[in-house]
Amino acid sequence: MKRYLIFLGIGPLIGYVLAVGEMFFFFQPPDFSWLLPGVIFAYVVGLLPAWAAAVADAKWKRIVKTVIVGGLASATWPVVQFLLTGYGIEGVAGYAVIGMMSAAACSWLAAKTA
Repeated sequence: MKRYLIFLGIGPLIGYVLAVGEMFFFFQPPDFSWLLPGVIFAYVVGLLPAWAAAVADAKWKRIVKTVIVGGLASATWPVVQFLLTGYGIEGVAGYAVIGMMSAAACSWLAAKTA
């Protein structure tokens, strides 16, 4: 149960922090007036990938498999966005990396608290 709370509670927040950091890395300063809606968006988009990574982590208890599941699950959002609107497919790699890093951090935290 603690594993799921870590993944679902902290995972999307880690993803949001990574996304803001990615904006700074690519010299695109984020608009901080979008701070609270961005966190809400991170939880709306990130809960299903975080849940998938938590299930993988609970089943296999292997960080590599958890990272792969987290990356694949996170990469589905730009694909869904592309299918619905016709744009957004260029974000697949970015979302995958963010999902992989979030899954790795949550898996490490879950192993530390167990």
